[in-house]
Amino acid sequence: MSKTVDYQCLIVFCPRAYVEETVDDLNMTLAEFVNRLGVSSKLISHLIDGQDSVSVATADKLAHANGGYGNPA
Repeated sequence: MSKTVDYQCLIVFCPRAYVEETVDDLNMTLAEFVNRLGVSSKLISHLIDGQDSVSVATADKLAHANGGYGNPA
C-alpha cells in the first residue's frame, strides 16, 4: 500500500497577493476584511508577511469571503 497522496486539483497561491486582491475586489479595508473573516488581524498580518502558512480553516474562510464554495469553518 502506497503512502503517497495524489492531489487531483491543486491550486497554489501567494497568501499576500490573494488577500490584497480580495480586499481590493471587495472594496473594503483590511480591518473590515479581518472582521468579515472572523480572524485576528495578527493572523492576516502574518499571512501577508509570509510568517505563517494558511490552515485549512483559514483557507475555507478566505474562499467563502471571496464568494467561493461552502460555508466558513
